[in-house]
Amino acid sequence: MRENTGGTPQREESVLAMTSIRSHRIAIILFVGLLSSTPTYAYIDPGTGSVLLQGLLAGIAVALGVARTYWQRIKAFFSPSRANPVVETTTSQGADPEGSTPESEV
Repeated sequence: MRENTGGTPQREESVLAMTSIRSHRIAIILFVGLLSSTPTYAYIDPGTGSVLLQGLLAGIAVALGVARTYWQRIKAFFSPSRANPVVETTTSQGADPEGSTPESEV
């Protein structure tokens, strides 16, 4: 390999070329492997199918349970706390917010 003293463009080109050759080799090996494969004559009996279906349904149930748990936590995080109720403040003690006087003072 010839060394380039002015920078790294030649090295980058050689790395790209090696990567391209490597990916072509992998593609050719996979293609030949697919062409030379023989049929397996696989059979899935009803027992195996029901186990697969049961696993799928169990996965869905777990996903829904986890989603519900986190949904409750998200709702609790954004909902107002019941421990600290909102207290309305008035301008002065005993004064009505509308500005009228209480009936006992009239």
